[in-house]
Amino acid sequence: MRVTGITKQRREGRVNLYLDGRFALGLTLDALAAAGLRAGDEIDDDTLRSLRRNAAGADSLAAAMRLLSYSSP
Repeated sequence: MRVTGITKQRREGRVNLYLDGRFALGLTLDALAAAGLRAGDEIDDDTLRSLRRNAAGADSLAAAMRLLSYSSP
């Protein structure tokens, strides 16, 4: 699969990753930088699976942090 696009999301610090012209997943900028992906790069199924797993973990962590940020009376 080829990375055909990386576009900025409205949410701060996130991007959309497009593979072969189709939306594949949303990533944090840190995850994108760690993967070193750029438009035109080739990625395999294992790399995509790893990116999806890491993205799900990052989303879960962000949700937990938002929940914990609410103070109880």
